[in-house]
Amino acid sequence: MNPIPHALSRLRDEWKRDGAASDLGLWWLANDVRGVVGETVPEGEVRRLTLEAVRPLLESGDLRAGDMTPDGTFAPWSGPVEELVARISSEWQALGRQPDIGDVVWFVGAR
Repeated sequence: MNPIPHALSRLRDEWKRDGAASDLGLWWLANDVRGVVGETVPEGEVRRLTLEAVRPLLESGDLRAGDMTPDGTFAPWSGPVEELVARISSEWQALGRQPDIGDVVWFVGAR
C-alpha cells in the first residue's frame, strides 16, 4: 500500500488548520511534501505532489492563493482553480530550484 496519499491528506488537514491562523508560503508546503517523500525526490515530483495536495483546498475555498503586498496585506489571485494551479506550476518550474520564502505564491485560509 502506498502511504503517500494518506500523508498528503494529513498535510491538507494541517494546511487547512494552519492557514486559518497564518499565511502559508509555497516553500512551506513544498518542504512538508519533501518531508513525506524524501529529499532525494526530483523537484518536479515534489511540485506535482504539492499541487495535487493543495488543489482540493483551493477548490473548496479552504485556502486562497495570492500575493503579499509590500504593506503585508494579501492580494488574492482571481480565476478558476485550474488556472491558479497552472500558474503556480509554471512559476515554480521557472524558478529552476526549490521555492524559498516569498517565491511564487502565498496561501491564506478562511478567516
